[in-house]
Amino acid sequence: LRAAPDGTLSDASGGVVEPSAVAWLTRLLEIGTLCSETTIEQAGGGGPMLDGTATENALVQLALDRGIDAPALRARYPRLSIQHRSDAYRFMLTRHRSPDGRTLVAIKGSPVEVLGLCTSRLTESEPRPLNAADRAAIKRANLAMAEGALRVLGFAFKEVDKADGPEEEGARGLTWVGLAGLADPVRPGMRGLMQTLLG
Repeated sequence: LRAAPDGTLSDASGGVVEPSAVAWLTRLLEIGTLCSETTIEQAGGGGPMLDGTATENALVQLALDRGIDAPALRARYPRLSIQHRSDAYRFMLTRHRSPDGRTLVAIKGSPVEVLGLCTSRLTESEPRPLNAADRAAIKRANLAMAEGALRVLGFAFKEVDKADGPEEEGARGLTWVGLAGLADPVRPGMRGLMQTLLG
């Protein structure tokens, strides 16, 4: 999944994707909203104001642009705990209380590391077991996106009846959702600087 500055989404092959028509894409945007420390505040007379890292702000803004009511989603799934990305765990993990009383575990981070924690993948109908061919295809897509100068994140989740021990123990038996690639905009003055450097 690639998000252009205008909010248009495209897949690894460049085809335009409409979130409402793809179940896994909606879930990816929801995970990006829940597994995030970006705060959302309503600005007077304007759109919502986001306060967080550039990456998390971009994911939440994308969800908002695609029609997801981020504040309402967070209210339905209040956060119970958070594990930040670290040298030991190259992903962020949050736990949320689901409306049915279960616990939703949401993860985003290094695609290879997140994929290694997954045993199934989300499809249009239901989760299916991840096989070797699936894993190889995901790794190829990740590499292609990274070679395209994108910052790539992998997204996964699982639902359990209750919190299951330490945070790192919650990061097992996950369902793979998908990849998101974020492009850094060119900073002001960078084009001129590059022309100067290149002569």
